[in-house]
Amino acid sequence: MSLDSSQAHATPPLATAESSPWEPGGSSDPLAVLVALDVAVVVQDQALRIVYANPKATSLLGLTAHEMTSRTTVDERWDVVGPDGERIFGDAHPGPQVLRTGEPVHGVLLGVKRSDQDERVWILVSAVPEHAPDGSVTRVIISFTDVSVAQRTMRAHEATYLTVFQ
Repeated sequence: MSLDSSQAHATPPLATAESSPWEPGGSSDPLAVLVALDVAVVVQDQALRIVYANPKATSLLGLTAHEMTSRTTVDERWDVVGPDGERIFGDAHPGPQVLRTGEPVHGVLLGVKRSDQDERVWILVSAVPEHAPDGSVTRVIISFTDVSVAQRTMRAHEATYLTVFQ
């Protein structure tokens, strides 16, 4: 699967026989699988520009594909916090970490503020590098799932326990 910054849209182009060993348009087409996944997927280039976001990612974050692809991971328009409520900036995001180290990052809990909701969407994020033959990172593939219900439940339980122990 090859995505460059000119291919930034919600529905990826169909693969061709030359670009994929899977039959294009068939149930084994990797791009069709990305669209159908119940997991959000975002692809970033070396400058951390979002070059692809599947429909689950755009829906979960409340942005259109165009809005997503007009941002980078470190864009100041993101309002992201960690589990402790502290803002996450720049290199603390999984994408820049992967780009810097060349190693995958798994299981990062982030709270993202959507412009259309009062509460944050809590996502569990993993990011993996795609390497060029020379070992450099060419892209970062980020996947995330909505864990908002679990996060809210855990915080409610913590508040209850804290009240009981006080």
